[in-house]
Amino acid sequence: MNSADLSLSSTSTFKEEPAISSQQNLDATLSTEVTSSYAAQEEASTSSLAANLPFYYKMCITVLGVLGNSTTVFVMRRTKTPITSRIIIISLAVSDCSYLIFSLPEFVIPLSLGKSFALLSLTACKFHIFVIFFFQALSYWLVAILTVERFVAVVFPLKSKIILTKNKVLILLSVLIFVYFAWSVFVAFDYKIFYVEDDAGNLVPGECTGDRFYHIFKATAVFVDLGIPLVLIVVGNISICIVLLIHRRIQQFTGISQGQENKLFLTTFSVSLAFVVFNTPFTLYFTLGRQILDKTVFTNWLNPYFLVSDCLAFTNFGINFFLYIAVTQSFRNEIRKICRKCRWFEVSAENSLETRLSNVSSVHTKTDPSCSGI
Repeated sequence: MNSADLSLSSTSTFKEEPAISSQQNLDATLSTEVTSSYAAQEEASTSSLAANLPFYYKMCITVLGVLGNSTTVFVMRRTKTPITSRIIIISLAVSDCSYLIFSLPEFVIPLSLGKSFALLSLTACKFHIFVIFFFQALSYWLVAILTVERFVAVVFPLKSKIILTKNKVLILLSVLIFVYFAWSVFVAFDYKIFYVEDDAGNLVPGECTGDRFYHIFKATAVFVDLGIPLVLIVVGNISICIVLLIHRRIQQFTGISQGQENKLFLTTFSVSLAFVVFNTPFTLYFTLGRQILDKTVFTNWLNPYFLVSDCLAFTNFGINFFLYIAVTQSFRNEIRKICRKCRWFEVSAENSLETRLSNVSSVHTKTDPSCSGI
């Protein structure tokens, strides 16, 4: 082989190497793009799941709350609870159940369409505001009225049946419903959708908020709908606790019983405690969030705090049924009576009875020698 052949072979070899390296670079580039695409898709799905997690949580609370509040209405009609307390508790269960049902579009629409329900149309915006202002405030005031009713029953046990009669409670609830219904309709008519420009310069729905009386509505929601019921609930339960402690001391020294006026206090106290725990963070957000937190170092924590406090406030509408089961013996007894009348309970009871009888017979067979030859 001469020098020309050597130079040709070396040249050809030198020209094949860039072709191989460029193919490897192309494969590496494609692999990197695919990997980055998968990573981007995984990150997007994770962020989407995190963003939709409050909606899934509210859906679970809605299912449990609707079933629980419906059962409460059915069970409380059968208990021997005082009629005034029974009316208030049933009204509270109906209000909570209505709020949960009418709130379904607020998280079903975002999960299915990826849009806010309040921004779908002007009607949806007004309906959303009406549900919030009417059912939320009604439930808050019903808890406060239940606390006041227990306070009157404990502090004035002899006059309570005169101070709070069935007709007086019904009139009070009717006035409360009428006032808040009219107020919520007035508020809803003032709200409208404000449009903003996107990156392309198109007008898109930006926010569903009040027009002329927004600041009045916000102040009313904070101080009248949340503030006053919260103060009544806290002060009323503290006063009831003090009075019951005094009654217990009197009973220890004199042996005179103060009657059964504190029977329902544990139920009222548990409902009130749940109300305070679940609604205080939401109240603090509305009273301090926009005025203080936006101007401090806590700005980055404002949105997560709102999500958590909003979920806690929503939980309060579906938890009362489980509180009644936990602290009220008569409520549990009525549920047991209802379950015993169900077919599946009867079948399970018969099966358990047959099992017990078979176990008893087997024990007698083993212990009695005369039965061994049978």
